[in-house]
Amino acid sequence: MPQTEDIAPSYPIPRAAGCPLDPPPLLGELRERRAVSRVTLWDGRTAWLVSRHEEVRQALRDPRLSADVRHPSYPFFSQGQVATRTMLESFLRMDPPEHDRHRRMLTAEFRAARVEAMR
Repeated sequence: MPQTEDIAPSYPIPRAAGCPLDPPPLLGELRERRAVSRVTLWDGRTAWLVSRHEEVRQALRDPRLSADVRHPSYPFFSQGQVATRTMLESFLRMDPPEHDRHRRMLTAEFRAARVEAMR
């Protein structure tokens, strides 16, 4: 019989009744047990859920991971997200060096002095 920590719960994790802004109780349990857990997506594939702050920071800096929705193994949370794949293209969903090129084009427009001038 598999251990509780070996089971990959479905993701997104269902929320408990009550305040819709409260995180699911299972998320807290997973976070306490380990920073990275397996979850099962809508299509049966498994993905990694990173639930602790420091590990999330590390994952966001890891070049082996991708934010690009065009990547064949990108973990969509629903069939609807897959259908909107081409609509999600923004530099936020790109990997370096493409992301960096787009970001450099926009950086000057969002400097503090520029934003204050627009205010």
